[in-house]
Parts: sequence; structure tokens; C-alpha cells
Amino acid sequence: MTRSKVKQLQLKQDQNSTLPSIEEETDQTKEDSSEINAKNTLDIERLKIEQGKDSIIQQKIAEVMKNPVKSSYEFKDGLLFKLMIMREGCNTKTKLIYLPSSMINDLLQVYHSDPLSGHFGVQRTYLKIKNKYWWPNMKQSITQYIQSCLPCQQYNISRSKKPGNLEGIAL
Repeated sequence: MTRSKVKQLQLKQDQNSTLPSIEEETDQTKEDSSEINAKNTLDIERLKIEQGKDSIIQQKIAEVMKNPVKSSYEFKDGLLFKLMIMREGCNTKTKLIYLPSSMINDLLQVYHSDPLSGHFGVQRTYLKIKNKYWWPNMKQSITQYIQSCLPCQQYNISRSKKPGNLEGIAL
């Protein structure tokens, strides 16, 4: 549960002056998550359709079907996943959804520009995304998206000192 949801619950508790039961709280979190999912354009069915349209993903699926053992991809339930080792020294591979190029801007909008996302920088946005999704040149496209984000450019000021003019010292 996020801080804003906790704050909303506290305000409701103050107004009603009674504590909600655990069942009421879980029902509310289910409703909240369904509202978020309704706004989220990254549903599984759309993902399957967009992966079906993407020629690069279709090539990868064909490669996986020919030789699934040697591939760093997995095709399961109609979705292509990238198998990645997330921690050094750990041999367990995590399945990350291979995001089609047509959905990258939608995902970045959800993880960066959405009011609940916070307009974080490149590193924090990348860290939020990297455990769930993968696409080629991921870091580069995140950097380009954030550099083109108008609110970020307007309100994020440079924290470094501007270089001064170099002049010789008179002896």
C-alpha cells in the first residue's frame, strides 16, 4: 500500500471515527488496484497482440521454437519473455516480458510521466522497469524519453556549477 493510500485511509478513519475491518481494507485495495489496472494500458491481451505485430519479436519466437534449450528467450502462454540473470553469482534466470517497440512509450508514460510515478530520473525509472520488462537498448530509450519530458526540463534545475572562463594569471 502506498503512502498516499495510507493517508487517504487515515483521513477516512478520522471522519468515520471507526477503524475499518481487515475485510473492508482488502476490498478497498482490490478496488484501487483495479482502477489502476483500468488506467494502465499494458494489459496482457494488448501485449500479445502487439507482440504478434512486431517483426523482431516474431523472429525471436521462431528462433525459440527451433531451439528452445540454447535460447535466452522463452515463449509461454502466447508471450515472449527474456531470460535474464538479475544478480551476480546467482544462476537463477528471471523471466522479463519482451516489450514490443509499439508499447515502449506507453510503458514509459506509466512509469515516468503518470502522476503516481513522480517524474524520477533515468536511473530510478530504469530500476523500476528493469525487473518486469525488457527491450533492446532499454537504457538508451529511457534516457531519450526523460530528456524529452517537458515538465522535467522545465522544473529540474542543474545542480552542477557552470564552468567559468579560463584566463591566464598575470605575474
